[in-house]
Amino acid sequence: MIKAKISPEESILHNLNTWCYEVGTEFEEMGKLAAIDFMSYMDNSYVLELGCGDGASIKTFIKYKWAVLAIDINPHKLEKIKGIATLWESDMLTALRTLKDNSVSNIFAHHSLEHVVNVEEVLKEISRVIKPGGYFYAVVPANDYLHSVHHVVFESPEELLQPEFKIIKAEKQIRNEPEYICVAQKLV
Repeated sequence: MIKAKISPEESILHNLNTWCYEVGTEFEEMGKLAAIDFMSYMDNSYVLELGCGDGASIKTFIKYKWAVLAIDINPHKLEKIKGIATLWESDMLTALRTLKDNSVSNIFAHHSLEHVVNVEEVLKEISRVIKPGGYFYAVVPANDYLHSVHHVVFESPEELLQPEFKIIKAEKQIRNEPEYICVAQKLV
C-alpha cells in the first residue's frame, strides 16, 4: 500500500475540491455491475455504502428493494440522490466510529477507499462494526498512482482484509479498467 503524505483533513479537502459526478458516465455502469455482484453474495437486503457519490450503485440496490444507508462527504453529490435512500453526510471514519460493534450486516465500498488517506483506520472500523457472518465488498483501482484525489494506491486485494474475515474472493479483474476486488465474510 502506498499512501500520500497528507493529513486526513487535507485528504477530505482535496476530495471536496476536486470531484465529478459518476451517474451518466462509464463509472455508473461499473457501479451497477458491482452492486449486482455484491447482492449475489448476501443473504439479507441491507447495505451500508461507503462513499456513495451521486448514487451509481444505490439506484441498483433500490431497484432490487434493498435498504441502503449511504455515506459520502460531498453534499452536492448527496443532493442528487435525496429521497431514494437514507443519506449520511460524513467522512467514512467519523461515520463508522459512531456505529456500535457488530451492528452492520453488509458494507459496500466501490471505488471509494482509494480516496481516504487513513484507510487502515477505516478498515479496522469496518471490521469492528460488521456483524459476524456479515459481508464486506470492496473494489479499488489496480495499477493506480497517487494523484489529486486518489490518496492510497493498493498493491493487492489482500490489503483490504482484516484478520477477522474469511476471503471469498480476492483478485484483480477488469471492469472497464483494472481493479482489485475483495469479498470477505466476518468470522467472529
